[in-house]
Amino acid sequence: MPTAAAMDVGKTNDRFLEMVSAYEVLHTAGTLHPDFPDNQREIDRLCRQGVSAIKLFSRHLNTETIFTDYPAFFPETRPMS
Repeated sequence: MPTAAAMDVGKTNDRFLEMVSAYEVLHTAGTLHPDFPDNQREIDRLCRQGVSAIKLFSRHLNTETIFTDYPAFFPETRPMS
């Protein structure tokens, strides 16, 4: 499963998509990072590529924790209409 720093999200997703493209039986997850500036666009792009799983990100050696209430996960709240 891929993982990336915020600045490398798109490049890492592209690399993993390229690696599995030659094999019909292999699939990859996509990766996101809460500090990546355009997660929604990246999710849309991954969906168009057939990616159905997302790994948010992980730090090696468990040196950092990001909780799901981290503001970047939910940048705005709007009422549903």
